[in-house]
Amino acid sequence: MRRAGARGTAVRRRDRDPVRGGVRDDPARRRVRAGDRTGQLRGLRGHTRGHQETGGHRNPQGLAFDRDGRLWEAESGDSSKDELDLIQPGRNYGRPICEGSCSTAGMTDPKKIWKVSEASPSGIAVVRDVIHMAALRDERLWRVPIDGENLGTPAAYYVGSYGRLRTVTAVPGRDELWLSTTNCDIHGKEPPGADKLFRVSIT
Repeated sequence: MRRAGARGTAVRRRDRDPVRGGVRDDPARRRVRAGDRTGQLRGLRGHTRGHQETGGHRNPQGLAFDRDGRLWEAESGDSSKDELDLIQPGRNYGRPICEGSCSTAGMTDPKKIWKVSEASPSGIAVVRDVIHMAALRDERLWRVPIDGENLGTPAAYYVGSYGRLRTVTAVPGRDELWLSTTNCDIHGKEPPGADKLFRVSIT
């Protein structure tokens, strides 16, 4: 998977065996890697050289940089917890040992946690130092303010109004979002053509 990031940056997710995702030196682990559009590694905030990868991911969904170059990721959990993670080089985010917060040495805790019934996150976008996270199962848009390397209190919008929300993307040069639904699949069960695309102004 390749997703566009800030300032000409691309983020790749390397998928391997999800059961072995938390084993640091296992080539089958699931990883997130940051690079520019030519494939060259890009330094994350505070790290300009070296191998820019993380491990221990189950199902990375949205990826977005904030204005200070920090990379945030929405992580779809297995059976109990969904996460918002701050991605930092060399960190292990727990899979398959941990889901949500973890007391195991060497694991990195999420910055925010939801029950899977409250989120099932998909895309994320950052506008005005706020993460906007689309939720599938929970059918809402979460707004989570960024406070340095931490996150403030989440607030929910459009709860149940438009069904399953899939993609949220910042409109370049504007305080606006593109927001799309995904209701015409096996989960949404709506007829073809029922999905919608919204343009949302951030005020």
